Amino acid sequence: MKILTVSASPYLFVRNGRMNAAIIEKLKTEGHEVSTAAWHHDEGFFLPEEGGAHWYEINGENAIPIIPFEPQAQGSGALYEIMKQVHPDVVISIGDYKETDFIWDIKAMYPNLFKWIAVICVDCLYINEQHKSNIEYTDKVISVNDFGMATLTGLCNIDAEVIPFGIKQDVFTDKGRAVHGVTTVLCSAKNAQASNVAAFIAAMGQIGGLLELTEQEYELVGKLHTNLYDPGDYELDLLIERYGAKNVSLPDKFVSVKDSISDEEMADEYRSADFFVDCSVKCATALGMLEAMACGCVPIGMGIGRVGEILQQMPEEYRLVVPHETFIGAREEEFSVISIEGLRDVLLNIRERSKTDTDWLKAAQEAAKEISQKYAEEAFVDRLVGVIEEVKAVGDKIAIESF
Repeated sequence: MKILTVSASPYLFVRNGRMNAAIIEKLKTEGHEVSTAAWHHDEGFFLPEEGGAHWYEINGENAIPIIPFEPQAQGSGALYEIMKQVHPDVVISIGDYKETDFIWDIKAMYPNLFKWIAVICVDCLYINEQHKSNIEYTDKVISVNDFGMATLTGLCNIDAEVIPFGIKQDVFTDKGRAVHGVTTVLCSAKNAQASNVAAFIAAMGQIGGLLELTEQEYELVGKLHTNLYDPGDYELDLLIERYGAKNVSLPDKFVSVKDSISDEEMADEYRSADFFVDCSVKCATALGMLEAMACGCVPIGMGIGRVGEILQQMPEEYRLVVPHETFIGAREEEFSVISIEGLRDVLLNIRERSKTDTDWLKAAQEAAKEISQKYAEEAFVDRLVGVIEEVKAVGDKIAIESF
């Protein structure tokens, strides 16, 4: 079967890229003829082969063609030209509905030429009602979280199911984890306003100031793992200096969304911390949090979105939820802004609790690991393969116009 994925470059260390990579690798092993139309594929960084072709490599060999395009600038016309080259039986779009529903334009013109499976990563409420008819051109919708499924099916007349995206369970484990003498909190996020890493720095700065009065400022330290070598929304050194966050360290290795440390090295980063904090204003998969939980970190975040869905599964005595405010931003979406003071108070509390009650910390870590095992990358791609077969087996729809 010829299958075309439409998403971010599979080489990027971002949500859409990670999902795209997992899907195309699985489809290739299943024997399908796979290619990917990829946005944000930096042709200056990921150099093409002689002749101009781009490839996704598996085990060091060219395996899957990458066809760069930018849908925001080029629109559906560019994807239509790609599809004329590839002649796909199935198109799989991966991303938020705003990033991918432009495919409706092609589907409307050629409703029976290909099947369209949309993996929609809803990261915050609400779905803009003007996109309703676009989404309804899909043959199947996959939501990666429960709240996305509820809002999609509440608005659109679609065939949909939830398939949560998960972790590489053979890589992200707590094996080799050591006991830490200092309470360590890790925040792993992009240098972007959507990730709100500035709130983490500000909260840690307040904690450092309070503990400094009793000469305990380094009894709780923060590690910020972020794409330090990409242009970002924040001047991180400036923020650390401004908020007096001397207890926050930045990566000491090359970290970028285009090239970074290996998954195995990232697992070591998770294992170096006791707690993981997510300050994101919106979140679809909570993938970083799940990876950290599998490595023995206790999660901290807001009780909303995908992060909230994960935290809600923690036993109440280990559930660390930070207050937030709602900000209605572009496209009338609701963003969740974490309370800096609330985060500070939670971190101060867990510092004291983990020092005085080591059994509580161990039990919380075990609960986090147990929850993370429910979400596997392998289970996601296996079910998606089944969905492809099911959708392809369904006969084409007949459109009837009425007046």
